Amino acid sequence: MPNYAVIVDEKITNVIDIEDPHTVEDLITENGWIPLPIGFGIGDGHAGGCWAKAQPLPTIIPQSITMVQCRLKLLALGVLDDVEKAIMGMSKAAQIEWEYRTSVSRSHALVLDIATFLRWSLEQTDTYFLEASLL
Repeated sequence: MPNYAVIVDEKITNVIDIEDPHTVEDLITENGWIPLPIGFGIGDGHAGGCWAKAQPLPTIIPQSITMVQCRLKLLALGVLDDVEKAIMGMSKAAQIEWEYRTSVSRSHALVLDIATFLRWSLEQTDTYFLEASLL
């Protein structure tokens, strides 16, 4: 089944599946629909007869998460008990932060301490924050 693209401002805004293009040839011509090559879809570009894939949006790492998200993600990873034991061995201030804080920022000393304890790289810590923010 041939696909046709609806182009607005050099972007594919819609894709139309037509079983038999000969039966709707007038519509195709009137609306300026153009045959769509395999592998292209909504959001991709078309200008001057050339097709271009849309660039993926950059991943934005949240700079803070709630402590509920923090704990639930650590629990899901199976390391919550180990982290809590490690925090009990830290300063009284760190213990208070862990117990009473409602959110934690990516650059907070407690996060850095936990990441160090878990031997996480910066990328692993970013992934943790991203996944925890979705809980």
